[in-house]
Amino acid sequence: MDMKEVISEALNCVESLVSGRGSKEEILQRFRTRARSIPVNLYTHGLAYVLTIIAARSSRDAIEKGLTGMKCVDIIKDVEGIFRDTEEKSYGIYGAIITYLLKKAEIIKSSTFKDLVNEVLSNYVADLRAREVFEWLKRFTEAYIPGE
Repeated sequence: MDMKEVISEALNCVESLVSGRGSKEEILQRFRTRARSIPVNLYTHGLAYVLTIIAARSSRDAIEKGLTGMKCVDIIKDVEGIFRDTEEKSYGIYGAIITYLLKKAEIIKSSTFKDLVNEVLSNYVADLRAREVFEWLKRFTEAYIPGE
């Protein structure tokens, strides 16, 4: 998938999240916070660190939903079913969406969390290419989910 299609898919993911019946306002606000704050860590620490932090604050299972998912709407629904806590849910949804988009962009190829970390560890090309995906997801999130 070329980057234009990935950007379009990022927009679809945000629209799916906002229009989803299970997405409460608190989850949307926390997702917005994730989308605005996490990209900074990508610049300072790299993609492997960012994905590990997201998994630590949600679960590796949530990240793997994004690696194996076929549609963003299904990924969101699956991840929402994993967690009760809204903080974990927001990290899980964000992590699943970002890994889904990175895979669609062919920046990553892994299907498990362990393989993903090993794939992107010290892979500076993946770090650089991922920045655009993170930035588009951030901007669409800001456009669709107003701040409090």
